[in-house]
Amino acid sequence: MWSAKSVNVACALGLGALGSAEFLRSQFKSPSDSSKEQRLGGVRHYFGRGLVNCQAGSEEAGGAGDGTAETPRRLPEQLIVFAKYPVPGTCKTRLADVLGPSGAALAYKDMAEDTLETAAELNETRGTHVNVFFTGCKTPDFRQWVKWVFPNLTKPFWSLTKQPVGNLGERLAYAFGSAFVSGSKVVAAIGSDCPSVTSEVLEKALNLLQERAAIDDGTQNPLCVLGKAKDGGYYLVGLSEECGKIFEGISWSSDRVFEETVRRCKENGVDVAVLEEELEDVDDGKQLKMWEEVRVEHHPHRSSRCLREDAISLGVVIPTLNEESSIASLLRDLVDKAEGEATKEIRIVVADGGSEDGTRVAVERFQQELEEQAKKQKQAEQQRKKGSGGLLWGGKAKTNETSCEKEFSSSRSVKVEIVDAVGGRGWQLNEGASAAGDVDLLLFLHADSRVQKGYDVAISCALLSDPLVSLGAFRFLVDRDGASGLRSRLLSVVEWGVRWRCTQLGLPFGDQGFFLRRESFEKVGRFRSDHPIFEDFELAGRLRQTGKVVVAEVPLTVSRRRWDKHGVFKVTFLNSYFIALYKMGMSPAKLYKRYYGRDAPECPHAKEAPEV
Repeated sequence: MWSAKSVNVACALGLGALGSAEFLRSQFKSPSDSSKEQRLGGVRHYFGRGLVNCQAGSEEAGGAGDGTAETPRRLPEQLIVFAKYPVPGTCKTRLADVLGPSGAALAYKDMAEDTLETAAELNETRGTHVNVFFTGCKTPDFRQWVKWVFPNLTKPFWSLTKQPVGNLGERLAYAFGSAFVSGSKVVAAIGSDCPSVTSEVLEKALNLLQERAAIDDGTQNPLCVLGKAKDGGYYLVGLSEECGKIFEGISWSSDRVFEETVRRCKENGVDVAVLEEELEDVDDGKQLKMWEEVRVEHHPHRSSRCLREDAISLGVVIPTLNEESSIASLLRDLVDKAEGEATKEIRIVVADGGSEDGTRVAVERFQQELEEQAKKQKQAEQQRKKGSGGLLWGGKAKTNETSCEKEFSSSRSVKVEIVDAVGGRGWQLNEGASAAGDVDLLLFLHADSRVQKGYDVAISCALLSDPLVSLGAFRFLVDRDGASGLRSRLLSVVEWGVRWRCTQLGLPFGDQGFFLRRESFEKVGRFRSDHPIFEDFELAGRLRQTGKVVVAEVPLTVSRRRWDKHGVFKVTFLNSYFIALYKMGMSPAKLYKRYYGRDAPECPHAKEAPEV
């Protein structure tokens, strides 16, 4: 335990910048069950740069005692963040009525990560230790999630404590008791569903508590700082001394929480200070618009709107360079084989890198076909409203037996456009993503690949079933139609090798198709635009640092033209050889020239690797 004398000695020696880690081993009653004893063992506290803020020179600070004014020091403080592991169906259940269970879990994940980022700012500016009081999973799983939020962090500023069983009041009393016993003199607690809580708001509350905690002559009552929420509760509570009794007898989950807490403070001789900021929690669909405005202002990498599980927009980006023979069939497959009821919009962007064949003509011809098909669908809708017995889709009459499925298909919006993006594949992919607009999900495909029926459902399931997935890819399948028996078997071995690489190393390649949430793509800084080659390998490595990488069971069929041209063994060897050269530091431009035998296209806006 740090005494006032030892703190000042450390300051005089210049050690206040890092503080100290101390280990607490004490037993006390769990607030949820007085018959059970819980041990809080090995809790580490990294008080950080702001542990003390004093200068040598005064007698109190270990100086010469020359009569100079004493610089105020900051007492050890702790911020408790209540958080829950984002599992669909278990968090923000009222929000699920609007967004769906997976959409609500994704929304809560974003709110919790925003809160952790705010706590990190507080630690950076004043050394506040952050204790994440979590529930919903095992400690290693939650620790991994926090590491994904801060992938570049070398030393943790936080500790993890699993919430005990009990109501909110019992858990708050337990959390504050643990913090004060561990040596903190100022403690505040917040939830993770109030996006308007900024580091400035937290600093204001902690400063009030610091002022009261610094007066230790016994003349002042303990202080409770409250941040009032608009629903009658509070988004922040802080104490200058332990007083768990103020959390007893509260009607939790009601609009009387704030006033009852104030009453309990007065009954127990605790002064109350209320922050002037009255903020709003995100509990149901009524607060969604407010949150969307806040997230755009404070977290620009977030999407401007929440993902709604029953109305998903998918952006498909296809980089092309002389793909006249394959692009039209891929576009047709993307339209015809999408069958998810939740996929309300598909925006297909062909990012052309300067094709000299009929690629552009093929895309424009398909656009015209799509427009004609849309007209037929509109006519079919009019006929259906008049009681017509059939519905047109894709120019073919469908009977009423299948009208339910096709009625939905006709309501899906599909747009196709082609953009010029000369400058290498990384630049092409980024330009295509920009042209796709503010879609929920992104899919990056090679032009010589073929999607399977229900590909959009596979994407949604992979990305929404687990909010912590950062990148997904399809199962790798080589088109073996017409291949000889030996070549077919060799290609099967190639498929096995790709599957092993994905499951063991978590590194899919771009020819498997990359799909991810739009904001995950923006958060890591997009593709490297200075990468005319290996842009997929590099992006997958960054995304693996921020979340899980999954492979959908639905396959993506890729053309075997390169294996037919160079042979299975040569292609396999060259792939491994060029990966090794890239890992050893050879520039992508040189790799491109070695691989393709020509200079890489010049990128208009090449950029260095972004920090995650």
